[in-house]
Amino acid sequence: MRDIFIIHPGKANYPEVSAYKDFFSGSCTVLDGTLSDFMSLEGRQDWVAWCIMGFYPAKIDASVVIHDYRSLSVGAFVAAKDYIKKKFQPKPDLRIFQNEAMSSVMSFSDDVETLYLPMGVPSFIYNIEATNNPLHKQKFCYIGEMSRERNFDKVLDAFVNNDQGGSIVLVGSPQKEIYEKYRHFPQLIFTGRVSQKEALSIVKACAFSVCYFPWHRPHKFQAPTKLLEYMALGVSVICNDAPSNLRELEKFSYPATVSGDYVFGNNLSFDLTPPSAVKGISWRDVIGGSGIYDALSVRG
Repeated sequence: MRDIFIIHPGKANYPEVSAYKDFFSGSCTVLDGTLSDFMSLEGRQDWVAWCIMGFYPAKIDASVVIHDYRSLSVGAFVAAKDYIKKKFQPKPDLRIFQNEAMSSVMSFSDDVETLYLPMGVPSFIYNIEATNNPLHKQKFCYIGEMSRERNFDKVLDAFVNNDQGGSIVLVGSPQKEIYEKYRHFPQLIFTGRVSQKEALSIVKACAFSVCYFPWHRPHKFQAPTKLLEYMALGVSVICNDAPSNLRELEKFSYPATVSGDYVFGNNLSFDLTPPSAVKGISWRDVIGGSGIYDALSVRG
């Protein structure tokens, strides 16, 4: 198998990159970096250029070029951005999508081989134990982005304006405006940034794990990573009725309390069905099941 260079914009955290490197490291050399880093690589014509999309308008000089759509475009004018990506990038040798919904949105009509590689979870998640920190053993917990762009302030408004019979642990770094507005509410416990393992141990300790996911593009086409983590931990879930949440719950037949747009409200009735941890969604499992190893092997 040829050596692999994973090209990414370098601006965000990509759990996929670490997962890909771990999976393929026993078969070949795997490096990652920006397009500029790849262009400075000696002998790059013999490498696989695995592009986390991005916009790459110039032809990449590599033995095999992969376009990997882990997400569709974000920010303003997303449909226009995706159209430009579709029409004004050179054709790759392989395309990867997270799921068929993303592939349908992009709707390529050429003969490029397409593979589906879903989001995964780290293998260590199946060995996580609940935290012993009493402050973090609450009725609810939430891990993820806390920003006004995602309307998370409306989720917190719904929580504090409706008695939920307990507190919520908010794991991660909230937007400054959100923290300043809500930090004085005693039922809201902000942890700040913690390690992934510590965050998951908090999830394991709380009665309900909250998954709030936006309705708008591109989020409605991609799997909520935190929901996958909750399901792998086998914890009780409460979530809003965003299409992505509903799609993943149905896919894995996972019981959950499904609520309205901003999760919390009056007379919320909880699904107390004891869930079982979902197996087979570790990164090693989903990469191995995607067909990408064979697709690269036959290309040398």
